[in-house]
Amino acid sequence: MHARFLFFIYTLILISLALSSCYREIDLDKYRDEAGKDILALNSIITPDSVIAVSATQTYFFSDKHRESIPVSDLDIRLSINGVNVGLLEYDSSRQLYMSHIKPNEEDVVEISTFYMDKTVFAKECVPKDVPIENITVMLRGPLSGEYSQKYYSFTYNITFTDNADEENYYFFRFNDYRNPKEPWKSTNLGSIDYSHSIVFQKLKDYMGASAPSWLMWNYPGLPFSDAGINGDRHSLTVIEDVMVDNISSEMIRDFKLFAINKAYYDYIVGNLIYIESMDDSPSGMIDVGLADPIRTFSNIHNGIGVFGCYTLSQKQLDVLPLVFQ
Repeated sequence: MHARFLFFIYTLILISLALSSCYREIDLDKYRDEAGKDILALNSIITPDSVIAVSATQTYFFSDKHRESIPVSDLDIRLSINGVNVGLLEYDSSRQLYMSHIKPNEEDVVEISTFYMDKTVFAKECVPKDVPIENITVMLRGPLSGEYSQKYYSFTYNITFTDNADEENYYFFRFNDYRNPKEPWKSTNLGSIDYSHSIVFQKLKDYMGASAPSWLMWNYPGLPFSDAGINGDRHSLTVIEDVMVDNISSEMIRDFKLFAINKAYYDYIVGNLIYIESMDDSPSGMIDVGLADPIRTFSNIHNGIGVFGCYTLSQKQLDVLPLVFQ
């Protein structure tokens, strides 16, 4: 018995030594790239609805502690539109942005450039043509049972637009509820969303392949898509919303937004979708359309990092209930 006990203790010691050998200190500082410290991050999302604004920040090593981005405020950022130099952007210290008084037009070719650490950092993109939402139809099924623990209504929306022919086009569709701030109790909250019945979102999933998030077709903030399969066609996006019967209020106002975006912004958003899936199974980190910090997936800033995106917006709102109920 004593020999067996000693053998047991000896075995535990060997296992402990083996496990402890799996851990060692890693000196992260030796992985610092000296050239990486001199990279400028430029971010700008431009639209005909607002003046041009550019964010310029410093990069930092991933393990460094930081609370917020570090702005670079002493740059001369030059703005050119359709090959014509229109001057330097002015730095707004309160917003930490380089600002212009100019609003771009559809199909303008916009370029931003600056000199930083002996390099010309620049980006050039074309503002897309506006693609209006032409019509929205709503169909109702229900009340239904079986899919959920409660009875529910199923609303099918068809959002019609015409894709510009003979060119590659990219979009972002956002669908959400709307409530009057003065009477929020009247609003019906957004239900469960299903984008899987639209060919353009199916094409998106095929394009992403194995990297497509598991929640892709049920992503609340919206989805990007291209005109693959619908080039030049008059097309209807199909979105299905399931709302519990008990959740129906006196109003059900829905907000439909169709963004026509440049390819760089499309690639950036798709990269975010893939990156978020690798970090978290929820869509809570989905970017909004606007100024955003760059991530590792995509950059169209030459000699720097970041995203220079462009969009035009078509938006419609409608109260669904009068359309489907007497």
